[in-house]
Amino acid sequence: MVQISRIQELREEIGDDDMRAVLDIFQAEAEQVILSLDLLTDDNAYEKAIHFLRSGALNLGLLSLASEAESMRHIPKPRRAAAAQNLKRTLDASFDKLNPFFITAA
Repeated sequence: MVQISRIQELREEIGDDDMRAVLDIFQAEAEQVILSLDLLTDDNAYEKAIHFLRSGALNLGLLSLASEAESMRHIPKPRRAAAAQNLKRTLDASFDKLNPFFITAA
């Protein structure tokens, strides 16, 4: 689920172009973090990665992504790769929902 009211609030504060840039940066960084999740052997580094994903998603109104990231906090290491794939699908689905919101008529 995407909290459209949060997206609208941020767009009003920083403008369409800057909002799109923020979303693009978060998407790229989140993809890299998700790809690294199953490789992280240090629990502290894993927790920081999950925190980045969850807090960034909440700040941007990406509620499904935040919830999915939160659910990964206590996943055992052998299941992290599969969970990361699910998280990537949630990230992609969230941005699929956002893209039409930024398409404007020429």
